[in-house]
Amino acid sequence: MGDLDRSLFKVQLSAYHFYASEIFAVAAAKIENEAGEHGPTGRGLYEYRANVMASVMEAVACLEAYANEVVAESGDARPALLLRGMPATKISRLAAVRQDLRRTHPVVEKCDRIVQAIDGHALDHDDQRYVNAVLLVNLRNHLVHFDGEWMEVPSYEGLSVPQRGRHRIERVLMGKFPRDRFTHHTDPFFPDQCLGAPCARWACVSAYQYSTWFANRIGAMECFFLTQLPESVR
Repeated sequence: MGDLDRSLFKVQLSAYHFYASEIFAVAAAKIENEAGEHGPTGRGLYEYRANVMASVMEAVACLEAYANEVVAESGDARPALLLRGMPATKISRLAAVRQDLRRTHPVVEKCDRIVQAIDGHALDHDDQRYVNAVLLVNLRNHLVHFDGEWMEVPSYEGLSVPQRGRHRIERVLMGKFPRDRFTHHTDPFFPDQCLGAPCARWACVSAYQYSTWFANRIGAMECFFLTQLPESVR
């Protein structure tokens, strides 16, 4: 095959990461729905929580991959995928800070820098889409770097743990998603109440809402890989 018969195809993985998050969230929900009154046990419990953790990690990977892909495409001679249709002036502004953005920055900070480069204004840090993205990244980091901890739990059923005795991950995530149907309110928040199917769904939805918000802000929604949130996690 000669050189004239070849064509270039750019591989981008953000959509794969999102669908992986959705697939793991759906798998966790299926286990929850099919489990008995007391929930999965033994290997089934490992499989259940593994799906939840994988959904969280893939949701964050989607955000990181999408931000990196946007930055990388600003350096292409003819942006034809994620930035297709964006005014050349905006692409030039992004390309001007491309080298700095290719360094390691937390994903929400990187997205802020991208938006600022394009239109001069950062994302609203009080917006729930931003807040949930930050919490999602924090949860992923907690899972990745968790080294085992003693957790304070109630000494008998019905007794609540004082707020000061709660783990930080509980203080910031409590109320963001419900418990699964077989977890009791006296069970430890992490991992019991936290790592359930509702958490996986929240992770997937939060990644979608933040990434579409970000895409709209930079004028790239026309080329975004999803037109709407999959029905499976609505």
